[in-house]
Amino acid sequence: MKRLRWQILVVAITVVIVALLLLSQQPVSIPVLPEAAPGGVYTEALIGSMGRLNPMLDWNNPADRDIDRLIFSGLMRLEFLLMARYITFQSERMPSGTMVSL
Repeated sequence: MKRLRWQILVVAITVVIVALLLLSQQPVSIPVLPEAAPGGVYTEALIGSMGRLNPMLDWNNPADRDIDRLIFSGLMRLEFLLMARYITFQSERMPSGTMVSL
């Protein structure tokens, strides 16, 4: 029993020493924010082949899902709905054959 106490004491002291050493070795973290380099070209790519532009059928193809989210993400925003109503209202007021430019 006496020998077991010494072993537990040695293990406890070792754990405390290792914990203190590990805590003292942590680097001081300075947050570094990424910055874009001046100039250059930004390019996006689509990995995969696009099949359908239907958000109801894009569950099987990740490329379709990415494009559908880009295209259809703003369709339900208030700004889009107000702009669609404004364009409809303006086209109803103008005589036929008149071009509307935005």
